[in-house]
Amino acid sequence: MEGLYQTTVDSCGQLILPTEVRKELGGVFYVTIFAENCLAVYSTEQWKGLLDKLAALQRTTQQELRPIFENAVGYEADKRGYVLIPQNLREFTGITTNVTIVSRGDKYELWDSSNWDKHGKSLH
Repeated sequence: MEGLYQTTVDSCGQLILPTEVRKELGGVFYVTIFAENCLAVYSTEQWKGLLDKLAALQRTTQQELRPIFENAVGYEADKRGYVLIPQNLREFTGITTNVTIVSRGDKYELWDSSNWDKHGKSLH
């Protein structure tokens, strides 16, 4: 997974995923909360790998990671590339209109573009 993309989310919470991103993620993918107030987007294969890793962790560590899995949403983008980002996930990230999609090797991150400009760029 590679690239940096700009997109938007409408007032209903529908985000347009670029064609390149949809192709790399495949048919079904998962979105959940992540560090620094962004969302992580995983392909089905990557998500299953995370679940396998979680199962191998100690119970206390599993409990610490619970919010990541409790807030996960499985998606399949429609033919136009739209996915609905739930209100609670938009509030977590501060996403309102402009969204920056950043590749992180094994996943994509969704950032409110102003937060990306302030905080995210320094992480890469």
